[in-house]
Amino acid sequence: ARSQPNGISLVVAVTKIDKHGIDVDEAVMRIENQLMEHEIFTENILAGGGNDGVEFGACQLFPVSGLTGEGLDDFVEGLALQSEIMDLRADDEARGEGIVIDARVEKGLGVVADCVIRWGSVSRGDFVVSGTNGGRVKFLNDVGNKPLEKARPSQP
Repeated sequence: ARSQPNGISLVVAVTKIDKHGIDVDEAVMRIENQLMEHEIFTENILAGGGNDGVEFGACQLFPVSGLTGEGLDDFVEGLALQSEIMDLRADDEARGEGIVIDARVEKGLGVVADCVIRWGSVSRGDFVVSGTNGGRVKFLNDVGNKPLEKARPSQP
């Protein structure tokens, strides 16, 4: 079974797992069923189907909480592994472009955003825009909360 066309890999974050009353396993199963309706198969489905190994390109599914941070390390590791397998490269000297995974207001810091840089790089002092909001980058930290001068593509 092929999960999607050649060269396309999916990594799905199942969010809001910290909400009261959520059964994470049930939520994951429901999303896997929705994906299967579109002939997209997750690693769990392919591995459970008697395959000795999981086919390259199988969709990876990660339960994550933006509120507590639960599952974010696995999600970032999955993204890094997928990019390594696919030998993805980006020009880290170009103007930065990325995806906001989570944004919140933190006391003493103001607006904080967890992002993945897709292309180029972002440095402290750069002006960034997300939707209709924008501002200067005051702090850059990696997932271990260590300060960075420059954030590069897919850097954790």
